[in-house]
Amino acid sequence: MGKYLAVPLIIAGAWFFVTSGQILASMSGTNYQIQWDAFSTGGSDGATCVGCDYVLYDTAGGSGDGRSDGSTYGLRAGYEQPGTDTAVINTELFTQDNATEVAYTSFSNALKQVEVADASGISIGNLIGVVENAGAGQLTAYGEVISKSVNLLTVDKWSGDNASMSGTPAGSNDFTYVLSSTADVVLGFASATMVNTSVSVLQTSTNELSGYTCTINENHNLQNSYGSDLNDVSDGAVSTGIEEYGIEKNGDDVVGSGTDTAILVTDEEVSSASSQANSSRTGITYKASIFEWLTSAGTYDQTLTYTCNTNI
Repeated sequence: MGKYLAVPLIIAGAWFFVTSGQILASMSGTNYQIQWDAFSTGGSDGATCVGCDYVLYDTAGGSGDGRSDGSTYGLRAGYEQPGTDTAVINTELFTQDNATEVAYTSFSNALKQVEVADASGISIGNLIGVVENAGAGQLTAYGEVISKSVNLLTVDKWSGDNASMSGTPAGSNDFTYVLSSTADVVLGFASATMVNTSVSVLQTSTNELSGYTCTINENHNLQNSYGSDLNDVSDGAVSTGIEEYGIEKNGDDVVGSGTDTAILVTDEEVSSASSQANSSRTGITYKASIFEWLTSAGTYDQTLTYTCNTNI
């Protein structure tokens, strides 16, 4: 007898913006754009008209170009693109949309390609997840589709287990999914003969020189309406026929990979970097298994919260 496990995943703080309170702007017209209105040499304290469609007041002299820092101040002199002094972090969470499942027939790490049986439901710009041999030991890779030729998809880069994946899928349950920013994690019907899985990807970009850190926590164990819960994984691997639940992490800037761990009510690091990041993709694979005669029937759910901040 199967038991249905569903994990609605509610995201708190999926987008983060950390600013210094400065107002950043540029001056522009039909034939020009001025990003920064200070010059360390030349110029004058007067108006200049070119085509009479703008007026610029600039300054002469000033500090030498460069960066100076002290315990109570930071000085940036000379030209810099707007925003370089303002720490900004942008994080999105994408989750496997089961309705988009399609088998794939070949995978290339070097060419950054995957060929699927039917690409009609996949568009350029979609973030996709490729899952080889879905289950307890599955391998996963993630990338954004940048070109599409019939059923051959090319991505911007692969993140995850891509270096270990086979050119021809090794299992009988090998699929590609569109990863959606609006999808919940749905683990499906559970039985004692399999480990149910689903995948999310945290995509993070920041201009903060000291990097960023993302964490995960839960509001309570994965449980049904009667309060019965699945045991947290404790031996490093969610296994068939044993009641266990946990996550495995992989990909860019991952913290702690290669083992299944429990999700706690306290923050656990998922990804972290000590420098700037550009579309860093960290994968989270959710895994659940049951013991047929002891696991209580019902729909299981919980709320997971991901939090990402710049390192200060």
